Amino acid sequence: MATMINIQRAINWTMPFLKNQRLDFSNMEPALETGNMVLQTMLAPPMKWRQNRGSFSFTTIAPSTGPQPIPVPPQSDYTVPIPDFGFLEPKTLWISDSSAKIYALSGEVSLPVPTSASQSRPTAISPQYDDSEGNITFRTREMPNAAYTIGGDYQRRAPVLKSPAQSIFPVPDEFGFLFNWGFLTICGMLINDARVDWWEKKFVGRLLATQDGLDDQQVNLFMSLWQTNVKGAMRTQGAVQSGTLGRQV
Repeated sequence: MATMINIQRAINWTMPFLKNQRLDFSNMEPALETGNMVLQTMLAPPMKWRQNRGSFSFTTIAPSTGPQPIPVPPQSDYTVPIPDFGFLEPKTLWISDSSAKIYALSGEVSLPVPTSASQSRPTAISPQYDDSEGNITFRTREMPNAAYTIGGDYQRRAPVLKSPAQSIFPVPDEFGFLFNWGFLTICGMLINDARVDWWEKKFVGRLLATQDGLDDQQVNLFMSLWQTNVKGAMRTQGAVQSGTLGRQV
């Protein structure tokens, strides 16, 4: 089912809190960029949503020696087309051998190129490269010594909101209230509203409450990124706007 929440509905809900101040001064800005920031925050690591989950798989190449057939060198990098790739879910990766026996696989941010002498069943992979054209190059920790099937789950990247009528899919309607609280929080930061800290607690607290699997380190990472990338930037921009307005009075 399509998500019913969109930027325009968020604007309509937010404006009464802000004494009906406009949020679409120029080409729907700052409303559109605010919506993108909220959606990116909700779908960025370490947040995981079942509605945003995708899967992938690829087969490693078995190396061979000798003149016939043509020798196949060991290979650690494999390019897979995944246009909407966001980030790996490390706990849902697996590797299967020729007998269909399945083993757990760990996920890493990056890995060095393994030596040819390290040929064995891979124990970890990383999304090593992204060419920005929908192709992800995965690297194995060890050089595969046989043909293995590697697969797993990933979280999709946040879509870019380009219109006030565009839905915030894949965030489902049941969590639309999170988007609205986040939208109100950032808009409140832009105008230095005194109630923004209370709105922020509503957004951040409820967002973290939907993520049962997060450990303390992941929660601290999210809070650090929120403070640095979103809250700090919005505070600075709000201060500049307030200063500009003050000079015009």
